[in-house]
Amino acid sequence: MYKYIFFLLLILPLRATPLFAQSETLHVLLLIDEYSDIAPACEADKIKMEEEVKVIAQKTRLALNLHRVDYSKGGIEEAIAGLAVSPNDVILFYFTGHGYRYERQEHCGKYPYLYLTKTEEHLYDAGLCLENINEQLKAKKPRLLISLADCCNNVLPYEEPIAMNPVLIGQAYKKLFLGSEGYIIATSSLPGQYSFATSNGGYFTNGFLESLREISARSDAPEEITWERVLKRTAAITILNSDSKQKPQYDYAVDHKVEIAVPSSVILPAKGH
Repeated sequence: MYKYIFFLLLILPLRATPLFAQSETLHVLLLIDEYSDIAPACEADKIKMEEEVKVIAQKTRLALNLHRVDYSKGGIEEAIAGLAVSPNDVILFYFTGHGYRYERQEHCGKYPYLYLTKTEEHLYDAGLCLENINEQLKAKKPRLLISLADCCNNVLPYEEPIAMNPVLIGQAYKKLFLGSEGYIIATSSLPGQYSFATSNGGYFTNGFLESLREISARSDAPEEITWERVLKRTAAITILNSDSKQKPQYDYAVDHKVEIAVPSSVILPAKGH
């Protein structure tokens, strides 16, 4: 009888499950802006966060799976898709960089869009919603999920993109170009500044055309279709895309008429011109 009890005492510790099993993993996804004007601060954040997660893993005996995610929309999407998570695992997502929200934000709730400034894409294509990233990680069903973002959440003076309606754009263009009197003068940068461009064109030109189309597509509120809004939105996009290195300047005095003057005839350019 005593020998049997002694045998049980020997095998019980082998069968007991520890509170922190070594098979459990701490998955850390670091999305760090090392490319824009705030890169030095973000680099400091990265160093401190990397040191801390190593301490966390050591103190908890969680296996550390550290991902330094490529700073792009595709980078984070690929990292999330390739993440193999067990039910007792922990996920920590950490972002440090530029963030923003829309004046009329229909998605992303109270949380910001993360602006991945490494890309040469347009603002709308480069932005990722923190709330959507959190939902994708939640779908991995970890025991604990922590999503952190150290970034701005300020409203930019333009709206979330919508589908373009040619009819509405036509009506808005009539107001802007036929129902307006006065002058507008604008340049892509302040005195002493450079103006920047990519293979896709100048930041200022792209910002102006984008603003013109987006604001015109929202003619459900005609009083909001003004040259002032076009110019302000153009400036905001240019500043953001150039990491504040380029700031447009403009002056204007425009009167928007209630009645729109329609030309009596349309003059087409001669062939060859």
